[in-house]
Amino acid sequence: MKKLFMVLSLVFLLCFTFSCQQGEEAGVEATVGVEADVGIEVDVEAEEEAIRETMNKAIEGINNHDIQAHLSTLTEDFESWSGRGEKKAREKSFTELWEWQKNVKYNVVEELGITFISPDVALYKARCESTGEIEKDGTPIPRNEWQGVWILAKRGGKWLIPAWYTRAIEE
Repeated sequence: MKKLFMVLSLVFLLCFTFSCQQGEEAGVEATVGVEADVGIEVDVEAEEEAIRETMNKAIEGINNHDIQAHLSTLTEDFESWSGRGEKKAREKSFTELWEWQKNVKYNVVEELGITFISPDVALYKARCESTGEIEKDGTPIPRNEWQGVWILAKRGGKWLIPAWYTRAIEE
């Protein structure tokens, strides 16, 4: 039941996020509204920079096949959903990926915004690319563009990633 609630919450957040205007002004307005509602002042620029640092560390961990660096950016209850609806646990997912995707690299092409849901929960949205991927039979896959939404939660003073969703950008 807890996982169903988490999935439904993620779907709600994603629907809301994709229906909202994208850009800095929308994110700032949402942030100001959250601060006013809960009465907590937040240094938005500092929090956004800390979120970007977490995202950079997560991507560097993947690109360098450094499981410990990558996992240090994820919460203990982390889950990811691919565009195909599959769900896998973190260690197993990355171990399987790196066994046959030895040259895969992920890059943020364009940050689409950071939206604060509350002072300690935010969405990071970006257009990304994957390079160096291959099919199971070894056939190279052309550069792949995709959009991602990462949920970040501030736990113990650090921004960590409990979940993300990605989908391919089709031309």
